[in-house]
Amino acid sequence: MTVQKNMTDAKIYAVPCYGGGEGLGAPALAVFRIDRPAAERIIRLAQLVTANDLHKIERYDYRVAWLEHDPRVDPDTDEVTEIEPAALRWQDKDLMSSEDDCLNVFGRSFLFSCDRRSCDDRVETAEQDIAELALHFGLPWDFGGPAGYLRVRFANGEDPQFPASDWRYETSNGDTRLGYWDWLAGRYEAMGLALPAGAIGPAEQAADWTERLKGHGVDSQALAAAVRDLKGAEAEQIIAAGLAAEVRYLVEAGCGAAVETIVNSYA
Repeated sequence: MTVQKNMTDAKIYAVPCYGGGEGLGAPALAVFRIDRPAAERIIRLAQLVTANDLHKIERYDYRVAWLEHDPRVDPDTDEVTEIEPAALRWQDKDLMSSEDDCLNVFGRSFLFSCDRRSCDDRVETAEQDIAELALHFGLPWDFGGPAGYLRVRFANGEDPQFPASDWRYETSNGDTRLGYWDWLAGRYEAMGLALPAGAIGPAEQAADWTERLKGHGVDSQALAAAVRDLKGAEAEQIIAAGLAAEVRYLVEAGCGAAVETIVNSYA
């Protein structure tokens, strides 16, 4: 019997699957656990995708349990019982045999995929929002400002402190033309309700601080020492980590030609 334990430091998913071909054996449900280190890795990969204008980054990952039958569904009546993902139970015979299992990370979402063993039928899970994962662990993420953060926090529903009915009332009276989430962000600001620092995206935060510094007549030299110290410390950390870390850093920074030149000099 396979059991998923409810770990407070992990987010456990039970999501639908697509593909897998016709007939018996195709998975109905994918169950997987994302702990904090995995979430941090997914966020780093998503940032690389965005920074380098990539479609996605794919890596092998075998954490998913591919279930041929959804244990929440009664096979005789098709009635669905609501069960938390962490409480799902299944037997090994209920698992689909898979190979080439991969994590696929896009700029704003991720999914898992695999091949059915002895088949060419690719299976994919439904895409999952990285913003929700970042919120779960309190990790830095560009939510696109307070409105974007609140949308994720309340799962596209509403904040019970400021229900959508209040927003609709103001809209009907012509008191606001904002959408609900922008209106809600305005309510938070007006009431002095604090949001986490991560609710403001890094680009938006940088633009705000830049304008405030410019307003005080501050130029780039004010932060030059901090930038040099940070990059210098980063360089020392990479060097201390050894040759493999140095090569990886240079290749990922687009300076592979410098490494190639050194390699060829020993040919």
